[in-house]
Amino acid sequence: MTVPDREQVARTWTELISGAVTRTDAHSWAVPWVEDTPELVTDPMTRNALLHLHGFDQAYTPDGKVGHGVGTDWLHSEEDIASAFTRWRTATAEYDQDPVGYAARARRRALEQVRKEQAES
Repeated sequence: MTVPDREQVARTWTELISGAVTRTDAHSWAVPWVEDTPELVTDPMTRNALLHLHGFDQAYTPDGKVGHGVGTDWLHSEEDIASAFTRWRTATAEYDQDPVGYAARARRRALEQVRKEQAES
């Protein structure tokens, strides 16, 4: 198998949005690159997209747990999937303009979120 690139993940994501592929199909396609050999995906934005595609099949079980392919009470709505694609495209453009700055901003946002959650608990 060939390591997916941005074009391939974008195509799969748009196919998911349009209904040309199912959530299960998108998840299955992403599994090798998320679960088995993630180190082969060297582009962080491609890796990020694969993580999204891997998770869009998550659903709630009747007892309130979440799992892959366990039903159709989806954790992520169709609107969530489309919005996430738009955010990914924007983030990818920002990353391409300044990879180092993008990574620094992402770390800062993550740290701020951790501090916020710690303050709330």
